[in-house]
Amino acid sequence: MFQLFFLSTQALAVPLQLTQQGRLVDPNGAAVEGTELLTFRLYDAETGGTLLWEEALSTSFNQGYYAAVLGTDELNNPLDTSILSLYPLYMELQLAAHAPMIPRQGLSSTPYAQIAGVAESFSGGALNSTQLQINGQTIINSSGSWVGPTIVTSWNQLTDVPADLSDGDDNTQLSEQEVEAFVTNGALNLHPSTTIDSSTIVRKSSPCSSGEFLIYDANAATWHCGQDNDTTLSENELRVLIEGMSLNLLAGSTLDGSPIHSEANHSVTSDGIDLTPASVTLPDGTALHQGELTLGSTQLSDADLALLLGGGDAAALHSHSSSGGGMLSKSGIYERTAAGISPTAYCDDSDDLLLNGGCNCPQTQLWKSYPVDSTNTAQPSGWTCYAGNVNVTAYAICVDQ
Repeated sequence: MFQLFFLSTQALAVPLQLTQQGRLVDPNGAAVEGTELLTFRLYDAETGGTLLWEEALSTSFNQGYYAAVLGTDELNNPLDTSILSLYPLYMELQLAAHAPMIPRQGLSSTPYAQIAGVAESFSGGALNSTQLQINGQTIINSSGSWVGPTIVTSWNQLTDVPADLSDGDDNTQLSEQEVEAFVTNGALNLHPSTTIDSSTIVRKSSPCSSGEFLIYDANAATWHCGQDNDTTLSENELRVLIEGMSLNLLAGSTLDGSPIHSEANHSVTSDGIDLTPASVTLPDGTALHQGELTLGSTQLSDADLALLLGGGDAAALHSHSSSGGGMLSKSGIYERTAAGISPTAYCDDSDDLLLNGGCNCPQTQLWKSYPVDSTNTAQPSGWTCYAGNVNVTAYAICVDQ
């Protein structure tokens, strides 16, 4: 059996290598000479255990003495801290094909390596630690968070502060004019959640073509360019729209080419209808000739005139008119009214004469206002009004015959 004498085991600086020296003699006490293959192994136990590292080196012997550097193959077979940090470690040697030598030799630290177990200083490189303490107080915990004393700083503790920051940097607030200048001097790339007065901004990656505008698709909840092809109102939609609102027609508006009568065309007194010449419009063809009064196509006889004048005649009417007299007598003249959506106010009898008529409408717009059956003697004459779906009052001025 060969005998092993350890002379020294020295740890070198990074990269990690070990220098191992010793002397081998055979069972007869003769020293090993020449060059032999010497295998070094590290185990975690004196016997048995787990093989942690192994290296075979061609070693020169002189009177049994040898020296070898372990861990020289740093790339493929390093002897690094992952192995040397384990404790305990035992080295086993085997010469050529002989059986491994026993017992294994335990590795121990040199005096300075023992001191290195607790670092006295640290300079450069990375620090890999589970936590950081100063004088026994944890400063950085295992999560990497600062748990030490609260750091309090103030301007008075700072040095080399620039002059424009010595006042606490209270002059960097932009004025309204400065903000407007920045905003209006070029395009802005606003954040997608930007709104205008709490309303969402409509976004489109490319502008619409000529004649197109943005159309909202409620089903897809998106905007797209297109043309509005359904803006023409139907006759029924237009009628509902007009009947549901109050219109203020301009003066001179007509209905199918005919003037539209309104409250401005007549006045009502507590005694009936004011028939002063200033408020009564007689039809074309009105004439007073040889005792007969002609109202358009209707000719009044002396008896009709007597009813109008309360017993007078055409000469008296002519004389009354030409002398600038006041109101005509109301004897024989009466008014009839009717209210509804499209009312007609009729005279009492078919032979009574319709002098005039009109409409009282709460709205400024009056659609229709016209006489009814004024030339048909078979039924009473009257006056019809229509203002859409709005109640209106029709009135007729008649002469009793």
